[in-house]
Amino acid sequence: MSSTSKRIISALVFVPIFIYFVFSRYSLPLFLLISLIMFLGLLEFYSLVAKKQGGTPLKPFKIIGVITSLALASVAYWIPSQFYLLSLLLISPLLIGYLLTLLTKRYFLEVGGTLAGVLYIGYLVSHLLLLRHLPDGSFYFFLLLLITWITDAVALG
Repeated sequence: MSSTSKRIISALVFVPIFIYFVFSRYSLPLFLLISLIMFLGLLEFYSLVAKKQGGTPLKPFKIIGVITSLALASVAYWIPSQFYLLSLLLISPLLIGYLLTLLTKRYFLEVGGTLAGVLYIGYLVSHLLLLRHLPDGSFYFFLLLLITWITDAVALG
C-alpha cells in the first residue's frame, strides 16, 4: 500500500473524529486528545534531542518536561483566563535552572533541551486549547486544522 493510500485511509478514519472533538459541546475529549498528542510529540522531541550531539549523548529531563507541558495543557483547559500567569510560574523553575547551568556549565544542554521541549511543544500546543475557549473558537480551531491539512496535502503533490 502506497504512502498516499495510507494517508487517505487515515484521513477518512480520523477526520470525522477530529471534527466531532472540535465541534462537540464537551471539550474534555479534545483536551485528552491534545494531551496525548502533546505527550507523544514530547517523547519524539526528546528522543531527537537525546541522539549523539558531538560525540556524547544528551539526556534531557523527560519526566520534568512532560509533567510541565501537561500542566500547561491542564491550565489552558481548566483555567484559561490565568494561563499566562500560571505558565510563567510553571516555566520559571526551568528558566532558573537553565540560567544556573549557564553559571556552572553543568547539564547545560540537558536543561536546554528540556526547556526547548516545554516551550516548543507544551506552551505552543496549549494554545490550541485556549483557541477552543474563544467565542467561535471551534470554528477557528477547525480552520487551523483545515489549513494545516491543505498545506500538507499540497506539499505532497
